[in-house]
Amino acid sequence: MTTVPDKKRIEWVDVLRGIAIIFVLLAHYDPASTGRLYPFAHKFCVALFFFISGMMSLSADKTPFTEYAKKQAARILLPYAFFSVVNTLFYFVFNRNIGIKGIISMLVTYIIGKRNTLAVAPMWFLPCLFVVCLLYKLIKNTVKNDRLLLPVCFVLSSVAKLFFEEPVLVWSINHGIKYLIYYAIGAAVFPVLKTTDIFSFIRLDGWKKAVLLLCLAVDVWYVWCIYCGYSIIPAPNHAAACAVVFVNAMSVIVLMTVLSMVISFFTPLAAIGRETLGFCCAESISRALLNTLMAVTGIGFAANTPLKVVAFNFIAMTISYFVVIVPLSLLCPVLLGKKRKNR
Repeated sequence: MTTVPDKKRIEWVDVLRGIAIIFVLLAHYDPASTGRLYPFAHKFCVALFFFISGMMSLSADKTPFTEYAKKQAARILLPYAFFSVVNTLFYFVFNRNIGIKGIISMLVTYIIGKRNTLAVAPMWFLPCLFVVCLLYKLIKNTVKNDRLLLPVCFVLSSVAKLFFEEPVLVWSINHGIKYLIYYAIGAAVFPVLKTTDIFSFIRLDGWKKAVLLLCLAVDVWYVWCIYCGYSIIPAPNHAAACAVVFVNAMSVIVLMTVLSMVISFFTPLAAIGRETLGFCCAESISRALLNTLMAVTGIGFAANTPLKVVAFNFIAMTISYFVVIVPLSLLCPVLLGKKRKNR
């Protein structure tokens, strides 16, 4: 959900964001309609977003901690606060039964920011991401040896996963620490990935290409097993089960990253990826507007299959793009986590 810091965007990263937001929307839909895609999306979509956010963290290397915290607050918390108010007012307009007490209760849930309590479910990610960004920056400043960054983050994530998995703290802090390792991996691999594309693979020597193809084939097979619900790796105890969760998520992340590089030319998906924060925060608004539009026009559309769910959400995102994202991009881009354009 972050914006590439330099002027030249990396198309496959935007495509990867687009893939991630589609699976997030599927993960917040009726599981009876999305079928196997529902549990499959839950296995990796949050980890994928933290991975992408970690890739975009390189601009923080030389920034003082206080200045970095201010920039992250403006980029993440300002849109979060704005959309918290907008979504609450939107619910009040479309559902007068909630009353003033209901409005206050909804605003309190946004202030607390715990997962599974917000009216707009995906928005919990924003304050949690803010905490993870600062935590990683703090660890990076404390641990002078970059080789120790991943081990330290892995230990913290493992402890959070084993003992404090449920999002019980404000802004789901302990839940975010569980995903810290994906953020750290994204930051670690991006210096290599940012100069990588499909042509880099084509230029490889024959044996290197063969090894990578074999590894990719194994990964595709394993991800297919995950999608089908097969348990390939034994998990005799809680610690082993946590390890399987990590392996499963990283397997899908690797495949999605490769896929995004292969289809980096697909500009509609890249366009969606560039606006993930807006789509995340306007999810309920876009769906409500689409449902209202269908009710007024008499159009019946039952999103009762995975393909129909994707189509429904694509139309809803198109509405939110023109109704919410385009106006805000022109009038006040900071509310979408973007920098103001120089006039």
